[in-house]
Amino acid sequence: YNIRYLLMSLTQAAFHLNYDNHMHHHGQLGLGKGVPLQPIPALVRSLIGVPVTQVAAGGTHTLALTLPGLVYCCGANRAGQLGLNRVDEKGRFNICSVPALRVLGVSFISCGEAHSAVLTKVSYYYCGEVHIAVLTKGGQVFTFGEGSRGQLGHNASANELLPKLVEGMDGLASQIACGSHHTLVLGFSGQLWAFGSGVKGQLGTGITEGCLRPTSVLLERASGGAATVIHNDMKISVGWNSNFIYTAEVISEREQPIGRLDKAKLQNWLSMELGNSEAQREISLMFSTSSSLVASFTKASEIPQAAGALTVDLEAASQVFDQLLNIPWIRKSVNIVPLVENLCISAAIIKSPEIFLILPTISLLHEDHNVMNMVMTLAVFISNHLNEKAMKTLSK
Repeated sequence: YNIRYLLMSLTQAAFHLNYDNHMHHHGQLGLGKGVPLQPIPALVRSLIGVPVTQVAAGGTHTLALTLPGLVYCCGANRAGQLGLNRVDEKGRFNICSVPALRVLGVSFISCGEAHSAVLTKVSYYYCGEVHIAVLTKGGQVFTFGEGSRGQLGHNASANELLPKLVEGMDGLASQIACGSHHTLVLGFSGQLWAFGSGVKGQLGTGITEGCLRPTSVLLERASGGAATVIHNDMKISVGWNSNFIYTAEVISEREQPIGRLDKAKLQNWLSMELGNSEAQREISLMFSTSSSLVASFTKASEIPQAAGALTVDLEAASQVFDQLLNIPWIRKSVNIVPLVENLCISAAIIKSPEIFLILPTISLLHEDHNVMNMVMTLAVFISNHLNEKAMKTLSK
């Protein structure tokens, strides 16, 4: 069960599990320059309170997609694979947002070895070794980073420092995936396109030549002796120089963000006279993870949100917390101390300050002993250590 909280808890674990002395030389863990090697999961403090819904890892760079559609990045950028309209020879060790993706509404991201691609309005992304692919909610694909083997799909081998639309596909995309130096795109009607290096036959074209632009790949399967075209029950997954296509139940992962409280779960908790161990664990996890709280009350919006925009529904948060904390077994399951302690430690580098707006809506923090033991301490840390950008956002 706890796996369901894994992505939302990326604010609580390093982007990569690093078992190689070279793997953090470019900053792809998002832990800053002071951490040369991280052999066990470590808290990514700058993403505390950020409702991360997807993470993609390339060769030495990383992207994180959030519920409002913002994309954060860190790591190697010598080929422009972070989409920042610049190159960084030593990499970016601190997490930053990707301004060029804000207006796209990213829905999916993908990273290659040194290139990236996006699907807009950005809802998902995927990383190869040095490139990134981004899938938007409108079914478009954008790529950026290293293009030496055509993995960006722009009919050229040049690098791209900014996200660029992939053209030449006669339909909208539903899935994307990046290998080391190649990219796959699956269309809504079952079409498959591939581009990039084909030296290992990874493009599925029957030859080992590469393609600089999207090339249609014929997909057939046997069904009662007849060949039938593969349709939208298919999923694609890509390895370094290999691909996998498989059937799966058609369920949109984006409909149920991991770690987010939904109406069904809320009603289930409220209907219990005595909570079971699973419900108690769920509640404890939610109240100890700031990203989960922010995700639970993030407003739905089809319009891409600008950086610094406040996206949480405080009225809804207050109503839900009042309902929950009026039930004795739920109140007993809540321990907010770890959350406050993490916020105090991380105030100087936090990217998203919405959690500081949500906390006052939790009635537990209004009790005298909590005001003295937690609220006052947190207030001091906010006033003395919260970074200028976050403070400016809160003051709006």
